[in-house]
Amino acid sequence: TPEVKAYPNPTSGILTIKTKKIRKEAILNVVNPMGNTVMSIEIESMMTEIDISSQPSGIYYIQIIDDKNTRMCKIIKN
Repeated sequence: TPEVKAYPNPTSGILTIKTKKIRKEAILNVVNPMGNTVMSIEIESMMTEIDISSQPSGIYYIQIIDDKNTRMCKIIKN
C-alpha cells in the first residue's frame, strides 16, 4: 500500500492528499520535474486538500517530510 495517495490523479487543480500516519510539523511539498518546490505547506492531519490549478500542466511529485521519513507520490496535472 502506498504511503501517500493523491486523488483525483490526473487532476485539473484540487487534490486530496492522504498519508498513513503523520508526525507533528510535517511539511507537504509539491515539486516540479526540474526539482523545484512550487508549493510548501505545513500539515497536521492525515488528509489535506491542496490547489495546484495555477501550475502548468505536467508531472509533479508530492513529498511529505517529517522528522522520520520522506514519502512521495507522482501526480499528473492536466
